[in-house]
Amino acid sequence: MITTTIHKSCIALVDILKERGIRNVVLSPGSRNAPLITVFSRDDFFDKKIIIDERAAAFFALGMAQQCGKPVVLVCTSGTAMLNYAPAVAEAYYQSIPLIIVTADRSHEWIDQDDSQTIRQNNALSSIVKRSYDIDSSESDWYVNRMLNDALITATTGYKAPVHINMQFANALYDVEKRTSAPARVIERIESAGLPSAEVMESLARQFSANRKVLIIAGFGVPSKRLSQGIDRLASLPNVVVLSETVSNIQSENTIKAIDRTLLAAGDADITPDLLITFGGSLVSRFIKNYLRNHRAAQHWHVSLRDNLIDTMQSLTKSIYASPEEFVAELSKRVDAGKCNGEYNKLLHDINENGLQRHNEIIETSQDWCDMMAMRTIFNRMPHLGWQLHLSNGTPVRYAQLFAENVTIPCYCNRGVSGIDGATSTAIGSSLVFEGKTLLITGDMSFLYDLGGLASQYKNPKIKIIVMCNGGGGIFRFISGESEQSVLENFYEVHYDYRIAEIASAMGYDVLNAVNKTELECSLDKLFASETPTVLLVHTPGDLSGKTLKNYFNIKIWQQEIGKQ
Repeated sequence: MITTTIHKSCIALVDILKERGIRNVVLSPGSRNAPLITVFSRDDFFDKKIIIDERAAAFFALGMAQQCGKPVVLVCTSGTAMLNYAPAVAEAYYQSIPLIIVTADRSHEWIDQDDSQTIRQNNALSSIVKRSYDIDSSESDWYVNRMLNDALITATTGYKAPVHINMQFANALYDVEKRTSAPARVIERIESAGLPSAEVMESLARQFSANRKVLIIAGFGVPSKRLSQGIDRLASLPNVVVLSETVSNIQSENTIKAIDRTLLAAGDADITPDLLITFGGSLVSRFIKNYLRNHRAAQHWHVSLRDNLIDTMQSLTKSIYASPEEFVAELSKRVDAGKCNGEYNKLLHDINENGLQRHNEIIETSQDWCDMMAMRTIFNRMPHLGWQLHLSNGTPVRYAQLFAENVTIPCYCNRGVSGIDGATSTAIGSSLVFEGKTLLITGDMSFLYDLGGLASQYKNPKIKIIVMCNGGGGIFRFISGESEQSVLENFYEVHYDYRIAEIASAMGYDVLNAVNKTELECSLDKLFASETPTVLLVHTPGDLSGKTLKNYFNIKIWQQEIGKQ
């Protein structure tokens, strides 16, 4: 067991460089970079050169990289040392030579505090490197690992060019200890022009078939018949389970669409996959993210055309640069169904069926008028053909996941950053282009936030809006730790005295109201049949709605035997 620096960020850097076969390192002496010098000097894998002058060191590295065809690592101390790299780094950038520039830095709280050898190092080379990274050695191992993998992948794929890794070290620069940590995780990048080569796809298909528990998770995305067809084929295999959400827009009878409900019904069952495949945008379900971060798959492939690493589940092993639609379609053709074995599909689908039964029991036992009953009524009467659905963030998009089986039309929500702003404007803008009718389900806070969209001159008769009037900020009653305290009402919910019905009417919208289930059913029929821009206001008690939703997610209820309450 070797003795090395105590700074895990340096150890991770060395591990990842070694795994990628990057041997050449040009070091310049210093104090702040002592942890880096320690970790490189004690590893015989690396071919180390010591150059005192950083300007010359950078040009040495440039010449070495030109000849060996692989990246060369540059290491220097803090302060102006890094600035001397600039001429050679600029040359490397325009020659497309991937230098790995690693600069030691003081902790950022000491920048601009008249402390020695401190300048604004982060992004100092940004105009002549492909990407800059700023890493605090005290940050989480997962974050540091992801950043280092991203840096090396960025330097060596696409247009090869230098990258700058600025590493902050607070103290204990010279301290060493026996290494006890496992080797750092190395993420493989599979490059392609939209789809990996036939040889790579064949290899991935073999790996796919060899795993007995394959979990595919679809994040938000636009409707795609080809993607849905590919997913449908994969989801029918005995070793495969596909989880999707309403905003995933995957049309397949073989997928599980109510993720949270299924996880609640799973109880203590081990549903950890051997291979996890993800694609699409961010997930609504925080339950699946938490589960997979605590029960990590041995392999995790993420398929995306984005050029940075996406490691939501903190277990990424392959970043596949490809169109999810093309990748899934091709993979589904190449996977040999005869070589796919396992009970994973049956296990999860049985759990899903039990979850649906428990879901129905929980819903039916609550006869109180609240958001849950209103949403159930709305989704039970959801139109099917010729419509699209828009959801605001907060509770509407989350309720949609609980009643996902009822959504068979294209579904959208601004999940890129999950803000409440602009939901109405997005839906109205979409309705101007969409040939059929558009239904928006939103909350009163989101609705009032985006009155600008409602006030526009585009009073499209094809837009129908359902506003859940529950006192504002319903999501906070579900997720906030302050839900029982007065601060919730005063600072989170922000009750409005505005009369939403009068506002909507003044802006040219017909207005319907519902204060109970019977009125809601009648109003929904009118809303869906109307030929004018119409707003339906559904009035529910906020406190009861929050308590009902919290009770729904009470794990003790889900652990009871089916048929017992």
